[in-house]
Amino acid sequence: MFVPRKVKVPKQPRESSATGPISTTKQNEPDSVGIHTSTGVDSPQTDKRSPSQSQQASLNQQPEQYQHPHQHEPGSDEDEAKAIRLAGFLFDQLSPISLSYTASISSDSPETELVQHLLRFSHAPSGDKSVPLHTARILALPRITARCKTLSNLAAGLAKLCSYQLGWFDISSDGYQVHFSTEYINVLAYLSEQRQRQPRHLEPSNIVYIESLPPVLKTQVEAAGYVSTLLAEHEDKINIDSDAPSASAGQSTRYGKSLVLAVYEPTRSGFPPPPFHSLPTSRYLHSHAETEPRKHWISGRGFFVLSSPRAVEHLEQTFTWALDNRILLDSQSTDPAQRHAIRCLSLHAWRRMKEEYLAVLQQPQQPQQRIASATATAETLPSLSPNAATGSKSRSNGKRKRKAEAETEARVEAGSSSRSASTSKGEKKVTTPAGSTAARTDPLTPAAPDTPWYRGTILTIPCPDPNKPSTSPAAISSLKARLEKHVPESISYIHLHDGNPKHEETGDKASQQKAAPTYVIRTAHPCQARRLIQADSNLEPLPPDQEDKYWLGLPPKIRAQAQKRRCALDAKFSSA
Repeated sequence: MFVPRKVKVPKQPRESSATGPISTTKQNEPDSVGIHTSTGVDSPQTDKRSPSQSQQASLNQQPEQYQHPHQHEPGSDEDEAKAIRLAGFLFDQLSPISLSYTASISSDSPETELVQHLLRFSHAPSGDKSVPLHTARILALPRITARCKTLSNLAAGLAKLCSYQLGWFDISSDGYQVHFSTEYINVLAYLSEQRQRQPRHLEPSNIVYIESLPPVLKTQVEAAGYVSTLLAEHEDKINIDSDAPSASAGQSTRYGKSLVLAVYEPTRSGFPPPPFHSLPTSRYLHSHAETEPRKHWISGRGFFVLSSPRAVEHLEQTFTWALDNRILLDSQSTDPAQRHAIRCLSLHAWRRMKEEYLAVLQQPQQPQQRIASATATAETLPSLSPNAATGSKSRSNGKRKRKAEAETEARVEAGSSSRSASTSKGEKKVTTPAGSTAARTDPLTPAAPDTPWYRGTILTIPCPDPNKPSTSPAAISSLKARLEKHVPESISYIHLHDGNPKHEETGDKASQQKAAPTYVIRTAHPCQARRLIQADSNLEPLPPDQEDKYWLGLPPKIRAQAQKRRCALDAKFSSA
């Protein structure tokens, strides 16, 4: 068997000293070649320090173990979702309501020791900004220990909770030092004192109901951060001097910044309870296991518990419940009521509104009779709404149907009153596309103040080719572009009404007539509709009866969007 001999590899020539500085180690050591000293690290032979000095130097050079979330790039979506869930859990557990209740149950629990440690600083001067606390004291709480296994995990959750700017505490850069604010300590001291007296812990005047929160807010802690930011913007306008007695003296306590203490979902059964002091004994704050799937989620509305009743009054006055006189979502305005579309109610006003709503439900017969007569009148007219043109059925949800009928009742009554007053000067007879004859006023005449908000927004135009009506997107886009040359951005929707059969009694015989195909045009504002009629003589306004029937067939969401745009255009035209 042939075995090749071993090939000897020639040694590489040693690089010259001109390529860079080398270490001062012995030349007979082969591992010392190519070790640069430009990094500033000395070799073991040149280190003349004692072992104790070397150990002390290594302790001083500790690696960075934790970074604040705002100092590094965010991780994956899964890690971000875990951090949000952990922040929601800590928001419930570290709330002054939760801590004060848990400390009142047992005198030797870790929660009691934590509260007593924090209350030592309740008598601190007003100049002190925060109370320091190590993260390990928070990790000792039983419920937090079951959720957070390590200090680094808890530090990440606290940093995420701190990023919502609730004003409860601040966290150090290393993540292991928590500084509780003076406002948080004062609220905790007041609640702990009230627990011992056994009255109501927070009056209903501290609760505000907020609706129409931004859709980007998915969790309760995010909603709490949003409201806390609003309160911080108006801190100078809110008088935070509370009427509640202090934990030590009988004088009034100045909390400083108003805090959001808790957020509750209104869909939960039994909320809000009549006595608010029974809230902490319920399952909202003290469930050991997260058995409810929507525990930390919010649906765009909720009850917010604030530390100051004056903050509730300010929110209710700034973000009023009625949206009629408010221009929403104007980012350039300095008025916060125009930059935020939320609306607020105090708990007292919310309960009054609930009682009025229940009183209306207890007497459904009288309004139902008027609704039935109005609906019967509207059903005799041909529907020109897009839902009726496509043959869609009525809604199966009875509650939504009753709501739509109740909204239409006032509109039909207002339409009938406007039609009875249509015999004024300037009235003329026109033939509608459906073949019926109705009376209408001059299209350039503004609508009466008692008419519905949508009156005069629906127009019709005959199809250019009745034998071959086109519903293609190209034909509708061409018509929309031709009309908007005169009035830009005035048309919201166009659809083709193919002329459903209409039965009319003529003597003893029933004749069936079919209306000519027409395009139904929904405009954004009556003023824009009148300008379109002035520019194009083929356009005709829809009679009030058919217009009521048209809006009745639209979903409530589309009607609300149209009304919102109408209000915005009203403000735009009035300021122009």
